[in-house]
Amino acid sequence: MSVYLMSYPRPDWGIRGGANFLSSQLSDQPPNPQRAMKEWLTVADAIEDAGGTVLIVPPAPHLNLTGMPYTAEAGEYFVDADGVPSFVLPKMKSAHRQPEPTWIGGYVMGLGWKTRAVSVTWEAQGDAIRIGPDRIVHTHGKGPMRRTQPEAYAQVADLLSPHHIDIQYRAYPWFHGNTFMAAFHSPDQSRAVVMVCPEALMDGELERLEAFCGQTPVVHITRLQSLNYATNALQVGGTVLAPSGQDESITKVWTDLGLEIVELKLVELFRRGGGAAVCMSNRLYGLDPATLPPHTLYRAQRDALHSQAQDYPTVPIDEGW
Repeated sequence: MSVYLMSYPRPDWGIRGGANFLSSQLSDQPPNPQRAMKEWLTVADAIEDAGGTVLIVPPAPHLNLTGMPYTAEAGEYFVDADGVPSFVLPKMKSAHRQPEPTWIGGYVMGLGWKTRAVSVTWEAQGDAIRIGPDRIVHTHGKGPMRRTQPEAYAQVADLLSPHHIDIQYRAYPWFHGNTFMAAFHSPDQSRAVVMVCPEALMDGELERLEAFCGQTPVVHITRLQSLNYATNALQVGGTVLAPSGQDESITKVWTDLGLEIVELKLVELFRRGGGAAVCMSNRLYGLDPATLPPHTLYRAQRDALHSQAQDYPTVPIDEGW
């Protein structure tokens, strides 16, 4: 059973960075914390319904870290050479997200995990795309929306998998590798497909990627399909949690693998905030959920969080968002 780290929005949640191609196109209407919380609950419930386990890192009580719900960038779990559970903390580019690793680090240390830091900007699973149990495609961008720096590859790659490659992409309008690339597997893990938008890659990188993927088929998608976040769909077991509005050629990739599709309409956190189900979760590869304290799990907090959502404001508490 896979474990997914998630962090729910606070009642004063809002969109502050506006640093990607969706969130930079904000309407004049202020964000709605109650709708954001209900959407977050929808994703958490869908993960659990598909057989996953959600581990909650609560929002910081002393500081409104509005980027925390997008936990794909929260870091990477691994087991070190001595068998000790460990977590590589990210180094965020956006100023409003830079305090997050301090809070996340304290939380995971409370679980008994060791932490590691990186010295350059690295945004974790936003730029570490697993295409197999021991194979990761690391990405870094070149352009105005670049986040993860190329130097991060040498600091994290060997910790996370024995086989890896670093790929450069065009950092506009793409800003993370998971906005143009993902891998999906049949429920029995016997087949896999890597989905990628070639237009996002710098010259020569598609050929390097396909060589690294070996016998795993690489399906090319269009710029429009990638900007509709086809690769930000989250696979949990035999289910794909997909942003609504995917076209038939995308859904056929999933159904041909034998996957069930659950469409999620996330107006606040995705269409306005810029992150769908993959962005809102951090899969903790190799972690046994039985090792986690029961009170830290979503299933223990679910009823209280659903009740709490009813008291969230429908307009932001901080009007200076």
